[in-house]
Amino acid sequence: MITIFLPSLRRGGAERVQLHLARRFAERGHRVELVVVNQRGVAYQAIPDGVSVVNLNAKHAFSSLPSLVRYLKREKPAAVFSALDHCNLVALWAIRLARMSASIFISVHSPMSIRTSASNIKDRMIPFLARMFYWWADAIVAVSSGVADDLSKTISIPRQKVSVIPNPVVVPELFELAGESIDHPWLQSQEPPIILAVGRLEAVKDYPTLLNAFAKIVETHKARLIILGDGDER
Repeated sequence: MITIFLPSLRRGGAERVQLHLARRFAERGHRVELVVVNQRGVAYQAIPDGVSVVNLNAKHAFSSLPSLVRYLKREKPAAVFSALDHCNLVALWAIRLARMSASIFISVHSPMSIRTSASNIKDRMIPFLARMFYWWADAIVAVSSGVADDLSKTISIPRQKVSVIPNPVVVPELFELAGESIDHPWLQSQEPPIILAVGRLEAVKDYPTLLNAFAKIVETHKARLIILGDGDER
């Protein structure tokens, strides 16, 4: 069995990637379970056929550790996949506490260095904890070379220990969506040029830099900016 550990199934990029992985694993005949810290989120309709969900019903990733240890001892998965830094750490600890031989694969989706200046002390502790415990992973995956380089530098781990696997974007649903009509009036013509940004509206995505750059562009060029996304900074 393959276990995929996530904070929730809200509509985030990391969550979507793990759902794609779950579907592909299931299609290849593996038993797959999505283990979530809690059921916050609105992406439950996207759960692939043949994939079950286990809710640990915890307030946050760190408090889910005892429940995850019990789950691992009970289900004994052959492999555990984890995404996002808090869950990565909890998964690594849980494997050790459960005294399991399961392989553990963790993925990093954003620059670790951003956390070093976070306002939340819990977030600022993540690089320190990652430096201590990410070595335990059987594999560390970053979604880009930039994220991999940043992780290596921030937590002092050899760059060759971090594999780069870009997020899967060409999935069957893409071709269905590509056939849908676009009714936004800005997209009816090619003038002026449009810059499109897609992503969660969160501080980690650094939209202020985008807005500042766009402000410089429109000083000398006609252009429009469309931002697709939702989040705390909407």
